Amino acid sequence: MRILLVHNYTEGFATGGEGRVFEDEAQILEQNGHDVYKLFCSNSEATEANLFGKAKAFWYAPWSPDGYARVNRAIREHKPDIVHIHNFFLVLSPSIFQAAKDNDVPVVVTLHNYRLVSPCSLLLRNGEICELCVGRNPWRILMYRCYRNNFLYSLLRYRFYYQSQKRYNWLSGIDRFIALTDFGKQMYVRGKLPAHKIRVKSNSIKDPLHGENPTKPGHGALFIGTITPEKGVCHLVDAWRKIDYPLDFFGDGSLRKKLENIASERMTFHGVVSRDEISEKLKQCAFLVMPSICFEGLPLVLLEAMAAGRPAVASRLGAMAHVVEDGVTGLLFEPGNTVDMREKINMMISNPSLCEQYGAAARRRYLDLYTPEITYRNLMKIYTEVLSER
Repeated sequence: MRILLVHNYTEGFATGGEGRVFEDEAQILEQNGHDVYKLFCSNSEATEANLFGKAKAFWYAPWSPDGYARVNRAIREHKPDIVHIHNFFLVLSPSIFQAAKDNDVPVVVTLHNYRLVSPCSLLLRNGEICELCVGRNPWRILMYRCYRNNFLYSLLRYRFYYQSQKRYNWLSGIDRFIALTDFGKQMYVRGKLPAHKIRVKSNSIKDPLHGENPTKPGHGALFIGTITPEKGVCHLVDAWRKIDYPLDFFGDGSLRKKLENIASERMTFHGVVSRDEISEKLKQCAFLVMPSICFEGLPLVLLEAMAAGRPAVASRLGAMAHVVEDGVTGLLFEPGNTVDMREKINMMISNPSLCEQYGAAARRRYLDLYTPEITYRNLMKIYTEVLSER
């Protein structure tokens, strides 16, 4: 099968979760004998351009002639059987769906966030979950300045969302949407995406243990991710002030410097490290902490912890509550509630045998649901279903 994979990186070519899935799935398909061509770009083309370049990029964000041309050219050159798109914002734009449609090539889109049902893809307003725009006209983003608490940024998001969907009706050119969890699918249906076109397929990661059993839990807790408000890191640092146990932060972001200045001596910030180092740190720790206050898509770090046989203490919210089974593969706490968070963390610290039990269950869950082999089978099922309708 000839497959064109498309991804618009957010900034530079730094590989966040979406980028990793794009690259990992390309490798999975290639290893199974498929002819894969990758078309990708970065929002740095817009954000690092001169003033004219910036204005042009943001003006064409709802419908970019250049994005259309790139995908049209790739389709004519490589003649794919199917186009699979991971992200199209900001540079490529929804015009790429029309390029595929004009060439009569079916399209599959993986929904890594909630951008197609709300102009605020995190569904957050002032640090709280907000679903006012889901399935409705999103004018409220302007009234509340939901995106970065800035009217101009919010106006850009509103224009992109409303104009691209209402003026161009590009959603009709998508044959299948891939939701990462059942929770995600329910949200997309609420947002008026066609339920009959949505399939659930989880992300996956390679087995870091290569089929071996996990070691006994080590010592210390980990936070892995961007150090930004939606990740709940302020609540985590606050909760940890009364916990006498090491917590290591791996990642960077807008709040890192501020939190380093107020963190207790039991907290250490390491910055961004390689995937291999993250894998080793997970094998050495006791458990992972994920205090996000947003719904998330399907965090790869949770899958990495499960694969390593490590339980997670996570927010009872969105995808996290879908992946972590409370009292089986980890513990859940009420999002933003530092007292509940601290209680669950102390429960894990004071019960090493419980930590080991949850970790073993998490490892079994990974083997049952989140391996590359399972991703490949599910991708082929979706691709075959779409092609059979042509």
